[in-house]
Amino acid sequence: MNTLLRPQWIHYVKYTSMVILLAFFINLMVSLIVSGVSDGGSTIEQIDIFAVLMIALGLLLGSLMMLKRVIYGAGIVTFAGLIYMLFTLSNPAIQTLDFHAEYVMMIGIFVMISFSYDKEIKKKGVELTILKHKIEHIEQNHQITKSMMEITPEMLLDDDLDKLLDRILRKAIELIPRAQSGSILIKQGGIMEFRAAVGYNIDSLKKINLHFEDMFQYKIGNLYEPAVIQDIRTFNEQNLNMDMSDTDVIKVSVAKAVLTCAITLNKQIYGFINLDNLEDQHAFQNQDKLLIKHLAQQIEIALKNHALVEEIYKMSQLDALTGVFSRKHHEKLIQQIFQDAKANPSTFCIAVIDVNELKKVNDTYGHSIGDAYLVHFTKIVKEHLDQDIIFSRTGGDEFVLAFPHCDTICASDQLNRIRAQFKHNPLVVGELKIEVGFGWGIACYPNDGLDLTQLMKVSDKRMYEDKRRTKQIA
Repeated sequence: MNTLLRPQWIHYVKYTSMVILLAFFINLMVSLIVSGVSDGGSTIEQIDIFAVLMIALGLLLGSLMMLKRVIYGAGIVTFAGLIYMLFTLSNPAIQTLDFHAEYVMMIGIFVMISFSYDKEIKKKGVELTILKHKIEHIEQNHQITKSMMEITPEMLLDDDLDKLLDRILRKAIELIPRAQSGSILIKQGGIMEFRAAVGYNIDSLKKINLHFEDMFQYKIGNLYEPAVIQDIRTFNEQNLNMDMSDTDVIKVSVAKAVLTCAITLNKQIYGFINLDNLEDQHAFQNQDKLLIKHLAQQIEIALKNHALVEEIYKMSQLDALTGVFSRKHHEKLIQQIFQDAKANPSTFCIAVIDVNELKKVNDTYGHSIGDAYLVHFTKIVKEHLDQDIIFSRTGGDEFVLAFPHCDTICASDQLNRIRAQFKHNPLVVGELKIEVGFGWGIACYPNDGLDLTQLMKVSDKRMYEDKRRTKQIA
């Protein structure tokens, strides 16, 4: 703002102008008296005297009005001075009065210009302040987006969700002004679980029995919009089922203000992020609500990317048709089993399996039935395998089983048990019933080979021997 029109100076202009204008009013009234108005000896006509009095009253009214409405008051003063000047042109007798209306007009115009300019300057100042806040908000949103972009690659590579949520929470406290501590809760059915905390002991918070219906947003009926809780202790005492004697629970309860917002995923409530201030009940403003909502939206994007990558990774691990491990992932798993067996001397077995008559099923009934044939086969096998057995599809009708910490007898018992299941579980498609069979061969480390290539050759050879033997029996 211009130095001469700072608040204190603009008030000096107003009050000085009022004093001068009141002096002009008194001067005009004295001039009327001196000219003989009081004793009727004036040469001025009565109607003219009345007009001058009205102008004087307008001058007085305008001067006093400047106390509250400066520009309007100055406008009335200016108008009164103009009327007086015009009036003197048609009434020469009035010119005898010692009153300088041009000065009154000059003062009125000066005050109007000064205060109009001051008003415009203040308006521009407000606009600049608003613009500054908008720029700050954009910059803060940019920092939030940038930070989440930095965290997102970690979310794609690290399966430890709690660790990533903790990183997000710490970054949020860093970015949101006046946030000092906080927590993130994730919805598990109807229960809200604390999964990350800064400033509190997460193990203590996990003891809190918090239901989704206990959440502040649920209580106020506004789940998806950010909110500020300014009396968190009273709210907790009335709504939460927890032991208030716990030190960290008390610390949560004495927060002066809590800025909270829902985290959504696919338009459903995924959880809530809470940022706390322990000192000031009015620490969080509406601007902060916008920031935490933007942060929650960025978290949702990161979670979606994480879920997408998990799905892609899962697809790369599993065979699309049967749901067992793919050949590529099987190679990684079997290599790990082999390295573990070498490092900690132990036995493991590999079984190569070839499903019988797949080509005949495809040629006779079509590939859709052939696919159903393979799906039925893998379903029965998975239902009767121990949990630690690795089951993979390595080709069209070829599968491999890896049995960690298992010898030949152990592996053979499981395969014989599975083969027996197929006698009572044919593939049924409508009225069609197709018996499923397979051949298998087992090789075990270290008795049948000291490397994976040798073990696969031995098990493959034994599988063909088993198929020939079962055909001869049939």
